[in-house]
Amino acid sequence: MAITSRAKYGPRGLAKVTVTDEKIKVQFEETRDTFEVFREDAPEYKITDGKYIVSMDSDCMKIMNIIPPKGTYFGRFSHFWHKKDELPIYRSVAAKTGRKKDGGSFFVPSHLEFTAVFSITSKDYEGFEVPYIMWYCFEPGKIDPAESDIVGKGRQKVEDFLMAAGFDVLTDSIPYSENVLPELEKMVLSKKAEVAITINLGGWVDDITSAPSR
Repeated sequence: MAITSRAKYGPRGLAKVTVTDEKIKVQFEETRDTFEVFREDAPEYKITDGKYIVSMDSDCMKIMNIIPPKGTYFGRFSHFWHKKDELPIYRSVAAKTGRKKDGGSFFVPSHLEFTAVFSITSKDYEGFEVPYIMWYCFEPGKIDPAESDIVGKGRQKVEDFLMAAGFDVLTDSIPYSENVLPELEKMVLSKKAEVAITINLGGWVDDITSAPSR
């Protein structure tokens, strides 16, 4: 049931963004590569001049995603990633070997994963969407097969996400099905919890925690 592919991405990194009525200019800081896209080929939320983490498509004709630079921001869960007019679904990821900064390597086994999307509520970035990737690790419960157990590699990250988003893993239960995401999305949205999202220098989410009262 899992999908096996996603949109192909191109350059990604910290970039200077300049906005006109019709176009958005993106200049990556590290490579100095510069691209221009039409406004309709970028996310719909309000983008102003500034520095952001930008992800282009493989043809460098579209901005696939644009998020705030390194820092901590407030936000709320918006949805699980899905294709247009489809329900959210996990995806299959093939095994791969990655490279560390020190030249070493690491192995990532094949697995299932899904993406939670958060909408920023902090001033200056309100409405920006930040993706948070997790391993899909839901199985029929050992005590009650009609409910889901969260098990295996990636379990802690999923539980931390749910707790930050207002889900009580001790008292709330997730009905088990081949794909729990549509029902889980409704449950997490009902919590309406605000979270604190910490974005690192590379533009990835380091941590999501319950937001302090404001």
